[in-house]
Amino acid sequence: MTSQDSFPTPTTIQDSIIQVTSKPKIRPSPCVNFSSLPAEIRLVVWKLAIPEPRILRMCIPRDKARVPWTYSTSSPSIPIILHINQESRTVGLSLFTLNFPFKRKQCRPPPFRPALSTYWNPTRDTLYLPDFHVPEGIAVDVAWDAVDNSDACLPNDDSLIGGKFHHHNLMAMQHLALPWNTKVANGFDARSDPESSTGHQCGGEWMPRWLLGFPSLRSVTFLLEPSSLCYRPGGIELYEPKDARELHEYDRDMPVWFADSVPFTLDDLAVLIEWKLKVFTQNQIPNIQIKVPRHGKTRKTVPFCVTRSRSRRS
Repeated sequence: MTSQDSFPTPTTIQDSIIQVTSKPKIRPSPCVNFSSLPAEIRLVVWKLAIPEPRILRMCIPRDKARVPWTYSTSSPSIPIILHINQESRTVGLSLFTLNFPFKRKQCRPPPFRPALSTYWNPTRDTLYLPDFHVPEGIAVDVAWDAVDNSDACLPNDDSLIGGKFHHHNLMAMQHLALPWNTKVANGFDARSDPESSTGHQCGGEWMPRWLLGFPSLRSVTFLLEPSSLCYRPGGIELYEPKDARELHEYDRDMPVWFADSVPFTLDDLAVLIEWKLKVFTQNQIPNIQIKVPRHGKTRKTVPFCVTRSRSRRS
């Protein structure tokens, strides 16, 4: 019997309907249980399920009455991969590190520190310190804090109010974001004194030394924050200034002001920062980027938890 004998050419609409309904149905292949897959394939799937790189906004209390070693982030939720099963949790814990106490946790004096509550991936996530200002003229040795497992006291710090910042939590940090403001510009000795007739530059050079103190640092992103940008607990996205202009977040033709005195273009700004870093080291310097922050979709800030189904609640 030929194929033409099996499915004769229809001559009417009724014959066409009969032919379609009479065709044998294709049965779906049986579903393969995920746990029965080879371990190598399961590990690949778990790694593909790792969250995309995130921008974690670190908040440090300004109030002196607050405990100085408390932190909070814009994304304290626990990655879902840590809650699926034991195998996924093992893969997740190999990539995520638990640091930075959440400010809502009950704070107690050392050695009873508040519980760590923020999971972050040092190789992918970027820590954004929007209000961080390292004091000028103060020798900040990050390695000393890591070796002694103590806190490096930063006096005269506008954001920490003389508090203590856990530098040893940042030793594995590879990506850092800082706001481009007058204080940071002073740290690169790039502010011109308007009262000086010779145009001498003033400010310290503590910023390159401070950045180079983090041994794992691979990139530093300086953010041009629009004046209309206000904080809300949502996802933070970074854009190139030319793209942000289309989003009405930043005017690309507007010059970047160094310490409210000297205008620089964005390209000149990045080159100047790289040159300042190369003065203090012969090793490879972090990659310098200039971007504009923008809030994306609002994320849940409560930790993810697994609850029992209603049918089992009895």
